[in-house]
Amino acid sequence: MNRFSLYHEFQHKEGLLCSSLKLYKERYANPSLEILNKNGNPKEILYAFFRSYLKQTGTQQGCYILHIGTELADSDLKIKELIGEYVSEIESLINAMLVRNGQPVSDAAFYARHLTGLFCTAMSFCLILPEDQKKYHITNGINIIFNKKLNHA
Repeated sequence: MNRFSLYHEFQHKEGLLCSSLKLYKERYANPSLEILNKNGNPKEILYAFFRSYLKQTGTQQGCYILHIGTELADSDLKIKELIGEYVSEIESLINAMLVRNGQPVSDAAFYARHLTGLFCTAMSFCLILPEDQKKYHITNGINIIFNKKLNHA
């Protein structure tokens, strides 16, 4: 493919990058986000959600969208906006899942905010940790967040 064809379709490099983020979301992230629409034990749903990003085959483990955000969100307003929308969607889905599965609304908002932060962090450290440590840190992080609210209620 030549440069003219790429620029005709995407206008500029940012357009190509934004299209790759949208395609990633459709192909890889949306199936993982669907996990948050399930009913059941919230911790088990969360474990399944986190693990879905670590079990991807054919792509780098973790979340491509957050990897790009880590590199470019400070210098590119369009990328920052896309990352913000994605992270907000995750927080909203976690919040709704918690409420649907019995958490009080005020507690769900607290958990969702912190679980979304854990998700963003976990998607970065998953690149460098061995499999057993990934599972440990995710499980431990989820448990700490749930216990923190209980201890400070």
